[in-house]
Amino acid sequence: MVRLVLGIVVLMLMTVTYSATSERAGVMPVPRDKSLPKPKPEFEVAPGYVLNQIPYGGGSPIWIDDDTVLFVGSRWRSASEMSRTGNEIALHRWNTKTNEIEEIAKAGPYANLCYDRGFLYLSFVRGDEVVTREGPIGRQTETVTKRGTRPSPERFFDYYNCRFRDVQAAIQTRPNVVAFLRDDHGFIELERTTEPLPQRKYFLVPPSGERIWLKGFPGGPGNPPFSQFRQAYIYQYGGSDMSAAAEKHIWEIGIDGHVTDIELPKGFSGYIMAAPARDGMIVTTPGGRLDDATGAYIMRGKDVKRIVKAFVNPMSPRRLAVSPNGCKVAMSIQPVEDRSAYRPRPDDERKGFRHAVLDTCR
Repeated sequence: MVRLVLGIVVLMLMTVTYSATSERAGVMPVPRDKSLPKPKPEFEVAPGYVLNQIPYGGGSPIWIDDDTVLFVGSRWRSASEMSRTGNEIALHRWNTKTNEIEEIAKAGPYANLCYDRGFLYLSFVRGDEVVTREGPIGRQTETVTKRGTRPSPERFFDYYNCRFRDVQAAIQTRPNVVAFLRDDHGFIELERTTEPLPQRKYFLVPPSGERIWLKGFPGGPGNPPFSQFRQAYIYQYGGSDMSAAAEKHIWEIGIDGHVTDIELPKGFSGYIMAAPARDGMIVTTPGGRLDDATGAYIMRGKDVKRIVKAFVNPMSPRRLAVSPNGCKVAMSIQPVEDRSAYRPRPDDERKGFRHAVLDTCR
């Protein structure tokens, strides 16, 4: 019994001595009931949404079904690594459900990728040549032309069906066409171009030749993105006033001629992009060089909430793509820290644009 008591006392003295020695040495035991602090994520995402990013960047992502994205680009690498090894550009297929990325074919700079209902068009530069591959996926034919060869002025490339079309056949000899739509949707024409802007009338002309008045539509820049989810063409604000106080609108032009006028709340500045999703209208804004407003927002009526804090590449409206079911939004993003004028970082530490998919239906 005496030995047991002495053993306990010695053990207690050893514990106290170890604790005091550890404190003097600056070593503290890690508490078991507390976890280590987690590193701050590159992108802040609102609760209820899931952002999946990959270390690849490049051209605009294009949906071919509810889970699969095609894009032309390369794996992101540091500036010093790219200067040593070059930049390998390829056509990739990204399964956003399994996160598998598959290289389909080699490509090159100045790539133009287009997909419509199973038909794929891809062109790129290879030395002094322009390589074009087109046809159903897996069965494309390749043609090679000399770089600098101009296409026929009687034909134009239709980004909706990814084929060249005859100009005269497309406009049906009508002179006031302002936007060519998908071949099975027709085009939009202006009644008279001599009237002042508020009095102008625009008409949807389907292949049947019927003229449907687009009531409430004031016009906008050509080639509006087509939303498979909404079955509508999305016209965005095209004015010169990019300030946060400017009045901005989005117009949905349904393939039946129905016009939906959506007024954006004040506060969006710079070049905005918009795309309808199942959860609401997705709107992105660069927010200038500061990171206070930069990101992607969800808009439901007058309710607006930022769901991703990131710099979204504004180079093309088609860089903001929504899956056919309206659940997933593909975009090209970059951490705001790499765009800030106040926190410049060396090139090897800067993160370039990379593709990401935001799931709004989780």
